[in-house]
Amino acid sequence: MRPELHASQATRGRQRLTLLALAWGVAGVVHHLTFERLGFGSVPGAWYLIATLALVARPSSIGRLAGFLVSTVVVLGREYEVLSNHMVLEFWLALAFLVALAETWRRREGVERGSPERLYAAAAPLLRVAFLMLYGFSLWAKLNTGFFDPQASCAAVFLVKAVNAYGLGTWPGVAAALAAGWPQRVAIGLTLGLELALPVLLGWRRTRTWGLALALGFHVAMGLVPILGISSFSSLAFVCLLPWMPDRAFDRWADKVAPVVAFLERRDGRARILKAMGAMAVFLAITTEYRFFHPRPHFVTVLWLAWSLPAVGLAGWALWVERKAAVGVAEVAGPRPRWLLAMLAPVVVLGVSPYVGFGTQGTFTMFSNLRLQGDSPNHLVARPEWFWTRTEVVRVLGSNHPEFAAYRDGSRLLTEPEFRRLAADIKTDYYVIGIYRGERFLIGRRRGLTDDHLLMRPLSWFERVLIRHRDVPIAEPCPCQW
Repeated sequence: MRPELHASQATRGRQRLTLLALAWGVAGVVHHLTFERLGFGSVPGAWYLIATLALVARPSSIGRLAGFLVSTVVVLGREYEVLSNHMVLEFWLALAFLVALAETWRRREGVERGSPERLYAAAAPLLRVAFLMLYGFSLWAKLNTGFFDPQASCAAVFLVKAVNAYGLGTWPGVAAALAAGWPQRVAIGLTLGLELALPVLLGWRRTRTWGLALALGFHVAMGLVPILGISSFSSLAFVCLLPWMPDRAFDRWADKVAPVVAFLERRDGRARILKAMGAMAVFLAITTEYRFFHPRPHFVTVLWLAWSLPAVGLAGWALWVERKAAVGVAEVAGPRPRWLLAMLAPVVVLGVSPYVGFGTQGTFTMFSNLRLQGDSPNHLVARPEWFWTRTEVVRVLGSNHPEFAAYRDGSRLLTEPEFRRLAADIKTDYYVIGIYRGERFLIGRRRGLTDDHLLMRPLSWFERVLIRHRDVPIAEPCPCQW
């Protein structure tokens, strides 16, 4: 017989927040192993790592969660201009969580100030909505001719890299199949089908359990692709997926992982020694990764297997056992208060930015083969006529500065804002020869004086933050790029 698992909303809210905080802390460790710029070689990076490990060591602490969120906002905010897509999303989610945390400390009659269940009720819906938007925008970005091409599509590239990394290419028939191209086409179709199915299944109440199971499996598989950064994205996706778990399935899953949480909450001498040993192991893993292996995802993959497979396996088991149970109210409710949804406005701006000309860096276009700037945009629907900003491309023909010399082979171009960003950051004398708006130019900095040219004008603070473009490749079909 199925046990009658049940918990009060207050108890479940505290459990959910504790496990969400633990998942977010583990995601922070994966980030440290993935992105060297977030490492402990700087004071903010060290603060971020200490806050991450402190949260993992005691995930039920609201104070430690707040410290982790503040450190996340500070560290990611310092690197905002160069962050990858999912890290930009995490920056805004952490900020939204902090606003929700501050709101829970407002006095309300009959409600405990700063209570974990109140914080969870306020913030968890933001993660659910953000996940739906993430995949909606990601699917839209992939509607381009480059992604549909089996020779260039990022889905096909990921498939081939995984086959080679795990030695599957020597299996009978695998090499012949890849040469024929049909596995690449299947990978493209599966990717598009999954990215369409996930928000639809999760958004519809009757299929929510199946959508959650599919999403968990998809992100486990994605995290095993041997490309640095993918498991980091999947670890953040798990944080967004946890609030989707139905009440009864969550109760059953939480009961199985309770011993782990109970150990982390212990404060006796033995537990403290083991936690300290674990922290030292993380420090050693990060140091070793960047000393010997980076950017190959060795330790990242090991950590990913160690924590994701048991946790997701137990979640899948709980979802299967409780598949006929009614979806709990907590899984369909919006944030309280409703105005917290406004904290997701930056996510909407990021999603639409490529199609109004603001940028493709830090949006949701990573690994989508999308190209909107230049002479041959490849999106099937969106056109440059939609742009609100001028994003003409600059062709570099020659330069004596390495930042610009890297573009002189002509395989990729710079947009006007990105040329101006690079030029403003160079403080030594240099020159650049190129073509802009159909005219040849020779500009630069001589004897400390900058030439008076449109391309030499620095970006405003607003432009530096909002307008950010990746390099524009000129190859056709558009190659897979970060």
